[in-house]
Amino acid sequence: MKMCSKQFYVTTPLIESVKLGEIVNYPVLLKYENCQPIGSYKIRGISRLISQKYNDGARHFITASSGNAGLAVAYCARGLDVPATILIPNCSPKCIIDQITRLKGKVIIFGNDWNEANAEALRIASKDGLTYITPFDDPLIWTGISSVVDELKQQLDVEPSCVVVSVGGGGFLAGILQGLKKNNWSNVPLVAVETIGAASLNACVISGNHVTLPKVET
Repeated sequence: MKMCSKQFYVTTPLIESVKLGEIVNYPVLLKYENCQPIGSYKIRGISRLISQKYNDGARHFITASSGNAGLAVAYCARGLDVPATILIPNCSPKCIIDQITRLKGKVIIFGNDWNEANAEALRIASKDGLTYITPFDDPLIWTGISSVVDELKQQLDVEPSCVVVSVGGGGFLAGILQGLKKNNWSNVPLVAVETIGAASLNACVISGNHVTLPKVET
């Protein structure tokens, strides 16, 4: 059986933002994950998960995504010369559909939001025997994303005074937390920032329980 030994992501630069530093009156460094092959950090975690699934025998991947996760699955599948099926909600921009198609991914437009597309992806995976790839909810994805902090450890002369991350599904946050612990930076404060209209983590923290937002408006 063929095994995957590829690394699909690249080390990204860490560059000071003078403008942001002036706003907060403190040095601000940006990790340029837009320099990844698909333009997003998603490639780190998803490539880790797909590589493991491929080595376990998976040869057709399926996911649901309105953007970067779908691109990551299509990119990795193309690199492994296996098919990928991406369920896209009908609110997704045409440019994402075009990019996935360019990467030889099969696009199925389904549902009004990610939840509906994801339910259909799970149904197809079960019916047709495809390997489902979650966009964020898997420990292997978090381990892949933790490589961001591995790189920061090499790029910085001192530990950061604070790390700021964006939160959507929570995979990036989980991966960065894992990376901080792995690199003995658990004492470094971490600030999680969500989009107004999709602040599910904030709602969970306030309630003390898992919360499902009635709708997402961004």
